[in-house]
Amino acid sequence: MIRVIMFALLASAALVAVHCESSSEQSSEEAGSGHHRCKENQVYSVCSSFCVSKCGDYVPRPCPRVCGPSKCECERDFYLNSKGDCVTRAQCDAESD
Repeated sequence: MIRVIMFALLASAALVAVHCESSSEQSSEEAGSGHHRCKENQVYSVCSSFCVSKCGDYVPRPCPRVCGPSKCECERDFYLNSKGDCVTRAQCDAESD
């Protein structure tokens, strides 16, 4: 009985993760045209990640594949700096000098 329940929980978590990947991002233009306005180099995600890429923290880490709350997130290959802006790695490095 416990195995059936655990399998059901894992299967539903996998479905949420797949849904998250397929429909999570809108361009900042799309987000800005509705009621969601994101900063430069950000996208609005209806299924946000719990893992935030930050300046100075470039080591890939395991991240749970579950949906977080809807919010603006940095686009791919951009990092959150101390001011809350999404910048390139080169910009991160320049800020730390």
